[in-house]
Amino acid sequence: MFEKILVPTDFSKHAKKVIECVGEIPGIKQVVLLSVISRSAITRVWDPVAELKEVEARLMEEKKLIAAPGIEVKVRAVSVLEGEIGNAVQRVAEEEKASLVAMGARGKSRIQSALLGSVSRNALRFGDTHLLIMRYKILDSGEM
Repeated sequence: MFEKILVPTDFSKHAKKVIECVGEIPGIKQVVLLSVISRSAITRVWDPVAELKEVEARLMEEKKLIAAPGIEVKVRAVSVLEGEIGNAVQRVAEEEKASLVAMGARGKSRIQSALLGSVSRNALRFGDTHLLIMRYKILDSGEM
């Protein structure tokens, strides 16, 4: 059913858990790991080349978390203006022809943990691709 899955990551524990689990979805042939670099709108000069290279190196490390044989893993890093991360995720999903976007739902406080993160919420409201949102509780020890 879902042959190509896009997994946006911010390198958090939540995102790593999604990456670890995504290989267990039946029928997957390819996973695209995506990181979106955002810059502030007030930044006058910004050269994302070095930052993109650093993020691509981190994505190559994350790639190792998908331990399922027979699954091709591609990494992508894109840069956007502040506040356009959700749009970038949708654009890459369309470009890659992903049949599913899998991401974590992340809250930073008790109140926010009941809600979706802004990128997840944007993908849910405006996306045209199937969406799998995975929620994990992070314990005080840092474990899930």
